Amino acid sequence: MKIALLGEFSGLYSNLKDGFLELGHDVILISNGDGYKKIMPDIILKSLEIKSTLISKTNYILDNYKIVSNIKDYDVVQLCYDHIFRPNILNKYFISRIKNNNSKIFLNIAGSNSTVIKYWLEHNNSKTFTLYNDAIRYDNYGLLLNNKLLEYEKNLA
Repeated sequence: MKIALLGEFSGLYSNLKDGFLELGHDVILISNGDGYKKIMPDIILKSLEIKSTLISKTNYILDNYKIVSNIKDYDVVQLCYDHIFRPNILNKYFISRIKNNNSKIFLNIAGSNSTVIKYWLEHNNSKTFTLYNDAIRYDNYGLLLNNKLLEYEKNLA
């Protein structure tokens, strides 16, 4: 199977890549190296600096456009998070392009992701799920900790 892993989260995708390779799949890892962690991918996505000039923003768009244009004909593309590219309009365009050029696309959310938390809080009737429920279930301070984490996640959203 031909698989593209897009993004990185503390080595999750580099380890996933190793596992897929061991199973005989054709895998490519495309990321920015996960910031200061510098986890080396096969293809490096350009990062947009906070204080970017017009030229650096243009280069960011053009360089990533070239990369995205080559993510095609994969059986599976897996995204590590929902906002790989900035700004949001560019992210939507690049993700839709990837979606149209490949068989299947999946989104994997690792860690606290404010978009997912916001969606969960707006669309779940119970509104009590947190990303930490499984760990909290076995914690002596579960109820107190659960309430603090839920407040924290609401503030993120």
